[in-house]
Amino acid sequence: MREIAKREATRLRLSRSRSTDLGSFITGLSRDYHEPVHLRPLLEELGRAEREKVRFCFSVPPRHGKSETLLHYVAMLLANNPAIRIGYCSHTHSFAVKQSKRARQLARRAGVDIPQFIGRADDWQTTAGGGLVARGVGGELTGRGFDILIVDDPIKSRAVAESASQRDSVYDWFTSDAFTRLTPDGSIIVVHTRWHPDDLVGRLVSDGWGFVNLKAIDEQGAALWPEGGWSADVLAERRRHVGEYNWASLYQGEPRPRGGQVFGEPSFYDRLPERYQCAYGIDLAYTKKTNADYSVCVKLLKSGDCYYVADVVRKQVDAPAFALTLKAMAAGTPGRMLWHASGTEKGAAQFLQQRIKRLEVANASTDKFVRSQGVAAAWNDGRVLVPDDAPWLDVFLGEMADFTGLDDAHDDQVDALASGFTALAVSSSAYRDTRRARKSMPQRRM
Repeated sequence: MREIAKREATRLRLSRSRSTDLGSFITGLSRDYHEPVHLRPLLEELGRAEREKVRFCFSVPPRHGKSETLLHYVAMLLANNPAIRIGYCSHTHSFAVKQSKRARQLARRAGVDIPQFIGRADDWQTTAGGGLVARGVGGELTGRGFDILIVDDPIKSRAVAESASQRDSVYDWFTSDAFTRLTPDGSIIVVHTRWHPDDLVGRLVSDGWGFVNLKAIDEQGAALWPEGGWSADVLAERRRHVGEYNWASLYQGEPRPRGGQVFGEPSFYDRLPERYQCAYGIDLAYTKKTNADYSVCVKLLKSGDCYYVADVVRKQVDAPAFALTLKAMAAGTPGRMLWHASGTEKGAAQFLQQRIKRLEVANASTDKFVRSQGVAAAWNDGRVLVPDDAPWLDVFLGEMADFTGLDDAHDDQVDALASGFTALAVSSSAYRDTRRARKSMPQRRM
């Protein structure tokens, strides 16, 4: 009875006037939420979509309240018109189902009459015949018709965004399946964090769709949503850690094409720390031809928040010969040894793992450019340091400076460095190797 009374009080509060302002509806329905004034352009377009046919795209930074706003919008639509048919699509079916459950919960709280035990979590109806169908990108929508279709973050990850075939698949699904389920006067809103110039928003804008990009930091240096904890200082710290490539796309909604410099000026150390974790990043090749790629091993030490490139071995030798090199390097300092291998390298991986028990082989599900982003962000922040002098230093720094991720002549050392960085970033205590700390630590120099 208490729950029914609570729902009725909410219904009366919301029904004093038909809800046409989503911001007010959100604060009326969820008292612990502040009105998302930072998303005002999105709120206005969503309100227009209820009254007239709309084709519009929005880019919003991650964790800035867009999905929760969209789910409240579903509840408002059904509170205003319980017969309206809504489609909600996101990157995966499991995520879409999770959001569907949340939307149903909000709709019930808003007083929408939804049978308790009828309908699936991804397909539910009101007693008036409206409701929500939730699907992941690529999911079956045959036989459905929608008055309003919401596409919320159709791209899950950088790996998907960087794959031309995956981008084609998202666009083909949208144009040949999702879009065709819209009623003649229906509206469709696409909202997602940008990943790539050719992502779904990028293609729809090229097709003439309306578009608003809400940047995390505007041209005057003001944060979009400081009230949500995303102050300019917090965003500056996030920028340091994600790197310029990810910052431009994910937070500023201005994805960059490949081809620019990824690694900036290096930072140097004059001595190694005494206390550290160690890992070896590997990138392997298997011919002695002079035009072949190199086999590379990068020894990387982590101390605090900094990474020290302690040694680099780069050779054009066959797999058995380089296996001996790896054994010799690992014998000096224990640590993880990680190689990102493609599917065509499985045979070589098995051969090497039989000889080097410590070698871990990870599936290279993304290309070297994507794998380099984490270490590039740390490098450009001055947290990856190289020695003042080493026999391998000039060639190593030359490859870092030349790397663009687009038809580079050499990228073996970049990939080995990225693998070493990944090994340390996810390293468990079982792999830690430490030494007693000296009173003074090496100073970083630029």
